[in-house]
Amino acid sequence: MLGLLAFYESAWSTLQEKVFQSSSNFLGLKKILWGIFGIFMTTLIASLATTPFSMAFFQKFTAQAILGNLLAIPLVGFFVMPLELFSVFSLSFGGSDILFWLWEKSLTLLCLIAKETALLPGAAIQVKAVPAYALITFSFGMLWLCLWKKSWRWFGVIPIFLGIILWRTFELPIAYISQQNDVMAYQQDDVVHISDLKRNTFTVDSWAQEWGISQRQAWEQEYYHFKTPNLVLITSPKDGIEYLHEIIDEGTQIDAVITFGYERTLKKHGFRFAKVIDRNIIQYEGGVAVYKNPLRFLFLKTYFGTRPWSISFYEKK
Repeated sequence: MLGLLAFYESAWSTLQEKVFQSSSNFLGLKKILWGIFGIFMTTLIASLATTPFSMAFFQKFTAQAILGNLLAIPLVGFFVMPLELFSVFSLSFGGSDILFWLWEKSLTLLCLIAKETALLPGAAIQVKAVPAYALITFSFGMLWLCLWKKSWRWFGVIPIFLGIILWRTFELPIAYISQQNDVMAYQQDDVVHISDLKRNTFTVDSWAQEWGISQRQAWEQEYYHFKTPNLVLITSPKDGIEYLHEIIDEGTQIDAVITFGYERTLKKHGFRFAKVIDRNIIQYEGGVAVYKNPLRFLFLKTYFGTRPWSISFYEKK
């Protein structure tokens, strides 16, 4: 609505005046074309204005919304809604089979348009999470465009673009570790690498959605070593300890280790690291998110709090 108000208040009347003064209106053709153009512009502006909000709440972007709406809106306006009105009104006189049949066919065609549009390439593109402050900044720009009618209204474009920049530069974790100590995942080169593709798929789905990545791949080993930052993720203590021996013998310095095993097991093998997050900490803290620049760890229970559906909630009670 804000996008439509901003456009129609600022440019529509001027554009319409220029078009109708430029040439003759042969058989009302110009009005028909202008109406089609109006539908196109309404669809385009509404799609562009609502895209940031659909991306924020559903984390999906569709490149086919404009095409689908261009086909669906005229169908709804000229056929579906009038046929619905006349069909229901005809019930006062016993009902009209022809009107209800036509209404059914128009709805069938509408569903067909939605189905075929959804199958086109780019119909559902996953995007990374949108931070609240970026969405608020964008919304402020839209409001500014609508609040004023003077030339300074165009200053609203600045926070709109700033909101887009804030979203693009928003830092997401490079890795997640589940509270249940059953799966780890990291994202690299537009692929989500998962320690176990069969376990805790709901949690993994939420991580992949936040990253805006659909492609997934299983780990090749039971551990993964980030070179920058120097962090090792270990799902199998036995394989992980063997790998730690190899890289430490080569002189590699490890900044931190996250393991599904216990810290005492690492100490038993002679390892002393500045930061170790073991299964006890992972479970108690509700899972871990790992950030890269600089290397830091966010414990999810601290971030999200204790929810009523969480096991630890009932343990506290």
